[in-house]
This record gives sequence, structure tokens and C-alpha cells, in this order.
Amino acid sequence: MLRASSLVFCLLAILFLAVQAEASYSAQLTGNQAVPPTTSSATGDAVFTPNRDNTELKCKVTVNNLYNDGLLQVALYLGKPGEPAQPDMKVAVLPVTRSLKRGIYNGVLSQTTLTDADLQGPLAGHKIETLIFAMSMGKIFVNISSGSYPEGEIRGQIQ
Repeated sequence: MLRASSLVFCLLAILFLAVQAEASYSAQLTGNQAVPPTTSSATGDAVFTPNRDNTELKCKVTVNNLYNDGLLQVALYLGKPGEPAQPDMKVAVLPVTRSLKRGIYNGVLSQTTLTDADLQGPLAGHKIETLIFAMSMGKIFVNISSGSYPEGEIRGQIQ
């Protein structure tokens, strides 16, 4: 009996690890989720996919109707919905597409792969799997700030 329960436990552990390895997280970005809420008509989607061993995190942020004033920043913050984007809670900055021209932009705003070295603030010195775990718990949000909305134009909680 002990052997059978051990086998079942091992199979469940393998299944859990396989599901975790293929997990991805996403966020829908809107102005009404920003703190304070904005009247921006911009929207966006963010998708985060860890590699199999949780040592890298692929990130892709796509936006619609976002005005590029030359001061755009895409950042990840530790926080709950409704909490402001505090500078000391910023955990990573995602690079903005280099070929971005001023004016209304529709398309991929940032596409990168994060590793341990990219973590900052409260996650500095931690492994990327710590960020992935925080995402799985709904504790991380994406915030896109601009010159018009320096505290955040659009935002979304990662789920």
C-alpha cells in the first residue's frame, strides 16, 4: 500500500511540475486600472511565459492607441490592484521597442526575456522564479507610464 501511495504522489508531483513549466501569465491593461485612473483610450495586453526550469521569463507587451511622447516606460511592480506604483516597489523595467516613433502607436511595445540579473527593488538578488511565484499569486502588475501620465497611463494586474 505504501508503494502505491508513493507512486501516486510521484506521478502527481511530475504532473504539477509539467503544468507549471507550461504556465503563462497575462494582464489586460487599461486606464481605469491605473492609480489614479486615467481617461486614456489606450489599451494593452501583456503575456509572460517562464521557461521550463523557471530561470527565464519571456515578456511581450502589446498596446493599442497609446500616444508615444518619447517618455514611455514599461515596468513591473509588486502590489495589489488599487495600490499606486511606488518607485521602491518596482521589480523590473522592460525595454521599449527601439524603432518606436512619436505619435499614436499600435503594436508590440516591449518584447524581452528577464533573468535574475534584471530584478530590482524588493526582488533584487532573488531568482526569477520568485517573480514568477509572485505573478502566480496575483501580486505583480504591469504599469505603462508616459509624459502625460507619469504615474501610469495604463495598467493591469498579472494573473
